[in-house]
Amino acid sequence: MKTTSFALRTAFVASMAAVVMANFDVKIANRSMYYSGAAYCDKPTLDNWTCGEPCTENSGISKIYRIENELLDTFGFVTYNSRDNEIVVAFRGTNGADFLNWMTNIVYYRVQYEDVVGTQVHSGFYTAYYSVA
Repeated sequence: MKTTSFALRTAFVASMAAVVMANFDVKIANRSMYYSGAAYCDKPTLDNWTCGEPCTENSGISKIYRIENELLDTFGFVTYNSRDNEIVVAFRGTNGADFLNWMTNIVYYRVQYEDVVGTQVHSGFYTAYYSVA
């Protein structure tokens, strides 16, 4: 878990550089980072919220509802955190060496995001998202 923790912290620090500090809340950013990390945990430990640091850093979780499309290997979860009084939706990104995830990533052209006029989104991501929306 040390490597995962380092990777999460590195990703967090890198993303902070692009954030306008006036609107930035470190507590929310840290919670979000750990929720994102939990989306990479195996399903039994995620379901029990026992997946190490990503779970222990966000106490207050009692039930996980998985979001998944096995065909596209799209995975995430929805939960409620009673400690912070927040509904959480977190998705896993690319799943390492998983062929299906990489095939989704390869489809990289942009398509119109139908809910907001004049916006575009990565077509592979949009297909994966739309399959579980």
